[in-house]
Amino acid sequence: MRPPKGMSAEDRRKQLLLMLSRLEVACLELPDIGLDDADDVDGVRPNTHYERRAVIENAFPELGLYQSVRPFNPDNPQDTVVGDAIDDLAEI
Repeated sequence: MRPPKGMSAEDRRKQLLLMLSRLEVACLELPDIGLDDADDVDGVRPNTHYERRAVIENAFPELGLYQSVRPFNPDNPQDTVVGDAIDDLAEI
C-alpha cells in the first residue's frame, strides 16, 4: 500500500497525530475490563503485525529507530535503549 497521492510527509504526520490523539481519548473513555497486556497477543494471525508494519513503512518512510532512556537506575544512570517507531505504530 502506498501513501495517498498528493499528501506530503508533513500532512501524513499531522493526520497520524490526529488519529493517535483520537485513539487516546477513546481509550480513556473505555471501562476497565481487567485485561492485561498478554491478552492482546492470543488469537492474532502471526503475519498481521508484519502486514501492518509494511503499510506503515510505506506511509511513513522517515520513521524508524530512535534512542530512548529507561527509567532512572542509580546503578546505570546512562541506561539507553533503541526503539522502533514503525514497530510501535504496528503494535497500536
